[in-house]
Amino acid sequence: MVTEEDFKRVVLHRLKTHAFCRIQPSKANGVGVFAVKDIPANICPWHSPHHHLTDGTHLYSNEELAGLDEPIRKMLYDYNLKSEEGLLLCPHELEVMHITQFLNASKDPNLDFLVKKDGEFITNREIKAGEELTVDYKKVLKNTAWRYNYDY
Repeated sequence: MVTEEDFKRVVLHRLKTHAFCRIQPSKANGVGVFAVKDIPANICPWHSPHHHLTDGTHLYSNEELAGLDEPIRKMLYDYNLKSEEGLLLCPHELEVMHITQFLNASKDPNLDFLVKKDGEFITNREIKAGEELTVDYKKVLKNTAWRYNYDY
């Protein structure tokens, strides 16, 4: 059994070693993810790779999603990659938001998106405090069925 003290120690260690980013207004597109301290190259800058933390993901067809209210459908498409078949959603979609859902796209990104490693993001160079984290979705999704929802 984990004691309260051990639990707190683990949480504080994660916050010290893996808390690099915050969400704030972005000149690129509404809000974005920004470094609050320098982030080394070749690491995933968050502890959990994405928001699909529990219970896996399930493919929902566009037809199934069509039965949802328009504002809900729009949010789902805003925060997730899409395919011709629909969206991969987790059971707690829109209740738990992961920082990766706020990453903006760029043709000169500082993150690589490893599609074959369960959607993990890795810094491709050192990122300085105050810099926005971005990814080139078009490039990394080029040979997949998945698409980013906005042009850039």
